[in-house]
Amino acid sequence: MSYITDLWNEWVSDDALLLLDYFKWKNQKEFTLSEIIRDIHLESVIEKKTFKDGDLYYKESEDFIPHFNLSTSVLVSLAMILSESLKEGKFTMKNEDNSFPYDITIRIIATKEEVQLIKTCLDYFINNVTEFEEYEFIESYADDYLNDCRKISNELSKFY
Repeated sequence: MSYITDLWNEWVSDDALLLLDYFKWKNQKEFTLSEIIRDIHLESVIEKKTFKDGDLYYKESEDFIPHFNLSTSVLVSLAMILSESLKEGKFTMKNEDNSFPYDITIRIIATKEEVQLIKTCLDYFINNVTEFEEYEFIESYADDYLNDCRKISNELSKFY
């Protein structure tokens, strides 16, 4: 991974790991952004124009439906993965020291409109962070987190 490595290592969350679980479960090398949005039920959150109160999940089977904790965490993680995939042609997470249970290489294909949609949602979060319940979890390091979110947003803006 390139510039995302430091960001990923700094901000990896349970939701980021669950998103990697989703990619691993799908067992595909290539995804469309619309497929990901649909599979994790992100479209209902996007339709509200905010990431408040979003119930994001994917359904592996009738008996197993993993739920994400914080919709904004999913958004930031997806934006990181998307920007890396668009910039480098792929997103790779390697298990180089056997301390990380993931060894994934995927590519996300997205239209300009889809990239702009993710960027718009990310920008909304950046500019209105105190409106989100997640703010209480990131308040002590919000400036650093939001600066890194801005880097991701700026990177996404290169693709539409």
